[in-house]
Amino acid sequence: MARFLRQEHKTDEVQWQGDDISFGKDDGFTRLMFHNVNGLTLNGTDGLEMFVNDQISLEIDIQGITEHCLDTTKYPVYQTAQEIIQ
Repeated sequence: MARFLRQEHKTDEVQWQGDDISFGKDDGFTRLMFHNVNGLTLNGTDGLEMFVNDQISLEIDIQGITEHCLDTTKYPVYQTAQEIIQ
């Protein structure tokens, strides 16, 4: 039973993959960020608000988020998301 509960990761699977993001971006460069979040709240440290703050602080030009599971067909959800993004 213990072997099913214990998660083992190879070191290369948990290490950062990709370029190091510095806080300065050279002119003429476009910075992209993509997230597969599998569920997202609007506010808080695990929400859309955090991703928007990261986009500003890291100078992200284009940010993609899939599997957010926000029902934007409901006006309050859509309106709140628009206010956070603005």
